[in-house]
Amino acid sequence: HMMQGVFAKQLRLEESAVAPRVALAEIALEAGRGAEASRLADEALRWEPENWSARMIKASAIAQLGQVSQSRQAFADMLRARPNDPEVQVRHG
Repeated sequence: HMMQGVFAKQLRLEESAVAPRVALAEIALEAGRGAEASRLADEALRWEPENWSARMIKASAIAQLGQVSQSRQAFADMLRARPNDPEVQVRHG
């Protein structure tokens, strides 16, 4: 993925950069690399605990890793926080 290098460079320049971590986590998730996506989402959440995109990626990544009950709980928590969010509704299923 071409943008992966750009995002990785941003992280080297600014350790606390959340957006590139979230973008790299999304790329990893889409590529089926759940462990990497989960780690990157955790790093983003360390800097921005309420980052909605990172929370969504984390929940999807742990589902991809087979941690279904933890993923369902994460999506249920997000659904309680944002009951009208269509993306959470779809992913929570």
